[in-house]
Amino acid sequence: MSLQLRVSAAPSPAGFLRVACLLLLLVAAPFSFAREYSRGVLAEGTRWENPYYVIESGVDGPVVLITGGMHGNEPAGSRAAEQIVHWKITRGRVVIAPRTNTPGLAANTRFMPGVKEPVNNLNRNFPGTEGPDAARSIPGKALWELARKIEPEWVFDLHEGFDFHIANKGSVGSSVIYLGSPETREVATLLIDEVNSTITDPMRKFVHISGGPVNTGLARACIDRFGSKGFIFETTFNRQPLSLRVRQHRLMVYNALDRLGMVEGGPHVLADRKAAAAARGLPADELVLVALYDAGGTGGSGVLNVTRQLHSLEKVVLCNVGPADIGSGVLAQFDAAIFPGGSGSGIARAIGEEGRGRIQRFVRGGGGYIGICAGGYLAASNYDWSLGLVDAKTITGKHWLRGKGKVKIELTKEGRAIFGDFRGPLDVSFANGPIVSPAGLDRLPDFKPLAVYKTEHAENGSPKGLQVGTPAIIAGRGESGRVISISPHPEATEGLRFFIPRAVEWVAARSPESLARTPAPKKGPPPISRERLGRMPDLTATNPEAGLPLGGKHYGAPVAASNALAWLALERKYDRLLPGGESRFRRQGLLAGKLGGRGYMNTEVNRQTGTPAALNGLSKLLSEKGYSADYSYQGWRRVEKKFRAGWPWPDLDWVKNSLQGDSLVLLNVGWYRYDSGKDVYQRSGGHWVTLAGYGVDGQGKADVATLLIHDSSPRAGKEPAVEYVRIETIESGRLAGNSSMPKGSNSAVGFYRLGDGMHINSERGDVCILDGVVVVSLKNPLEPEK
Repeated sequence: MSLQLRVSAAPSPAGFLRVACLLLLLVAAPFSFAREYSRGVLAEGTRWENPYYVIESGVDGPVVLITGGMHGNEPAGSRAAEQIVHWKITRGRVVIAPRTNTPGLAANTRFMPGVKEPVNNLNRNFPGTEGPDAARSIPGKALWELARKIEPEWVFDLHEGFDFHIANKGSVGSSVIYLGSPETREVATLLIDEVNSTITDPMRKFVHISGGPVNTGLARACIDRFGSKGFIFETTFNRQPLSLRVRQHRLMVYNALDRLGMVEGGPHVLADRKAAAAARGLPADELVLVALYDAGGTGGSGVLNVTRQLHSLEKVVLCNVGPADIGSGVLAQFDAAIFPGGSGSGIARAIGEEGRGRIQRFVRGGGGYIGICAGGYLAASNYDWSLGLVDAKTITGKHWLRGKGKVKIELTKEGRAIFGDFRGPLDVSFANGPIVSPAGLDRLPDFKPLAVYKTEHAENGSPKGLQVGTPAIIAGRGESGRVISISPHPEATEGLRFFIPRAVEWVAARSPESLARTPAPKKGPPPISRERLGRMPDLTATNPEAGLPLGGKHYGAPVAASNALAWLALERKYDRLLPGGESRFRRQGLLAGKLGGRGYMNTEVNRQTGTPAALNGLSKLLSEKGYSADYSYQGWRRVEKKFRAGWPWPDLDWVKNSLQGDSLVLLNVGWYRYDSGKDVYQRSGGHWVTLAGYGVDGQGKADVATLLIHDSSPRAGKEPAVEYVRIETIESGRLAGNSSMPKGSNSAVGFYRLGDGMHINSERGDVCILDGVVVVSLKNPLEPEK
């Protein structure tokens, strides 16, 4: 017997009858059948749509409701609830809604995105103690409808606090919240004792909060309306990895169910293939169960990036694991394990000798291993802490700190078979990854290069010439298991994030593209773009006819933007952009003056224009004019996440592609003085120019290394003119001189130097570098934005 129930916020009479009949069957059916899994949908057909699961034991017993993800920035409850779906329920019925606030989880925000207060807090949307029996909001109504139909005897709502309640009474983190009674206190004490037995730090231990779950919250509403025993379990996300918090939730829920005689198998079942297949409605052999290490030794955004690339895939069951999980033997439940970036030795210390042995046995027993950067160091054979999964050794010695930046790799024939038929160099992020060669150990399986380095990063005294030609990605097969070790960071690289799903397919012995399709290679930009030449204005900021404040001084960004906006108005029918008037200089001056004004780019106030101000000013102006647009940025400046377009340095193909269509492209250049002895570029100022085209030199000959720009500075001349500027890639060195650069200094590798044809401000520097690029792509010019 398998039932699929769907509950919407406002079901039709016919739909309501179908659900009622199914629930009647669920309640009234004799418990003579084996354990069954079924799946339903809450708020179906809305953006709040989220699944729930019903596990029928076939034996009479309590009805338990478990919920997670009520607050989107508390992922541990959601992930724990997803794992509980895989448990063996031996008595009663368990109903699990793991992602009740799906948009909030996707946005990592506590509240429901786009919903106004006070309704935006999902766990304040349920009937109050003295109010009517009615819920608010689409997801709240759908979840409450489900609760009313099953009338749970026990409710476990899984949450997280920002700090430990034992140390900070302003947070409920690491607590069990319940309404005091002898039975609920007994249960709470049992659960707290169990989880505290795994915690050594007394200031991180769990405590009682017996004042009851919050009024108008789900647990309290179930207590008031159905007489449920309702609990809120709170872990703490401050300074604790997700795997640990999920483990604590599992311990509490398992021991609660065990006390009720409802479960067996232990609290450390994270993934069960048959249960996952039943819950997802997919054949068991199509699923891939993946463990992602997220604890001691990891660093940066590696865990988050891998999670984003795998967790949403229908055929992937992804579970975060930590040292305690590995020590408990959970890897045996998985097809593959991923160890991301951070510190290889740090991960090794965290998991300990026993944990390293379990990983080795997991691979020897047929498990797949993917190591990224630090995980690649861990997979090597030449450290006393490394796993020795393949016959590879690192060759950098004490010079492993080679720096961070962009490098080029090229897939081998074997690599193309796994990652896709991409030929030629690929740009990828690099951050001190392992440089390897064969170790010559007969006891270890040989590796094959899947990609090789075509360029290198060699900073901090690292020897040059060592990295080029060495393997960037390697693969090896042991007695049964498969290993992929990745030195750079494709998971952090725009356009290469499909590498991780494809690697999972290979190490798990699945067919290519069984989990996710490989995107088609990006179409390159047209080789030449010069349609704007002779049509786009080139206003000099200090032109008296423009009438700009401050005589036009400091107005580089507003004027550069006004050049492109005027072109859009005159040539592309965005008529509302350009003010009326007789003089073309004055009309454009009014536009640039408004852009530079208070509340827009704030140039007049600040005597300069930063990148965030440029983006915000353009956004405000275009919105006021009724135009819809997309805004993006590449460069080292700190801007809002919504504006970032991948690389921390400008990608030339992206810049060129951005010039196609109804767009404006602004180049933010920096003036630097170069110290050849230290190989450091010291920044002392900057400027804005407008990109007008590319691909031809001043004589009209094709030249891929030439950009065509309009420069508003009087240094470039007072009359309109196109500047044909040669660019070249910087191969070494560091940038310095601005607090926005990471740690005050950043790798110069991968940035572009603007050379011949660029009018450099010699008072500020002797080198011009392309710091960043702002792109605004406008939409329909004929219809105002609604």
